[in-house]
Amino acid sequence: MRKLGKLLFDNGYLIALVIAAVLVFRFRGVSGFVGIYIPIAVVIAIIQIVMVLSKNKSEDKKELEAKLKRIYGDDYKKLSRPSPVEVESYDYSGLPEMADIISNGNQQVISDIALLVHNWATFIFEHPDWCGEMGYTNDDFGLHEHDTVRDVFADWLCGYDAVDDKSKNPALQFGASIDWKQKTDDIIWALKEAGKNLGYTLELDKIIFSGDEFTDKALNVIGDYLLGKGYMLIDLDTESDSYHLFIIQGKDYDRLIQLAKDAGFNYKTNFC
Repeated sequence: MRKLGKLLFDNGYLIALVIAAVLVFRFRGVSGFVGIYIPIAVVIAIIQIVMVLSKNKSEDKKELEAKLKRIYGDDYKKLSRPSPVEVESYDYSGLPEMADIISNGNQQVISDIALLVHNWATFIFEHPDWCGEMGYTNDDFGLHEHDTVRDVFADWLCGYDAVDDKSKNPALQFGASIDWKQKTDDIIWALKEAGKNLGYTLELDKIIFSGDEFTDKALNVIGDYLLGKGYMLIDLDTESDSYHLFIIQGKDYDRLIQLAKDAGFNYKTNFC
């Protein structure tokens, strides 16, 4: 209301035009000069009001920009044009192939991961005991899809909690989930179990440790040993305090890393 009042006060000629517009009702149906003038006056009044309002809006914008420039200097333009939020997108279509590399071609686990990728709700339905034990729910996938897909992938291929769950076959353990301060003997045992299912002859008992290696250094020793046999020890980083270890053939490493990049996964080969 104040803006409209100021508008009329600063532009007295508009008052006359507005009054003239009101007279349309008084003289509607009247022919001659008055009958022609009144409609024209109304149109002119509308045009004038729109022009003045546009001018005032432009002046307000310039005044605001001047204030921002005085406060923030030339950087004020960055404040008025915030950068759009970038939403990361991931391609999970390569996860079955990733499972193929990690499991050395096990068709069951490849099928399981394909189901996870194409319909995670059905994956939960098909494996209720395991998902319930691990705490994976529909809400996890809905609210934190990327982290949940990654973590389910890692836990499923590691066979985490497989022994105590009827919906998960322990024979489908292709990796080892270990704590950040795991004993060396326990690490070797877990990797030997995975090696059996992978069909690899690893002879991990031949690895010589000094006896004082902490977990990360022990993993580097194991990794160096496997590298000499044509394999690689990798860790799927789940941003937690545990390792999800897998043994793959060295020839598959580059392809695995490309698939991981597309899916937003991060594999590590150096543990220190």
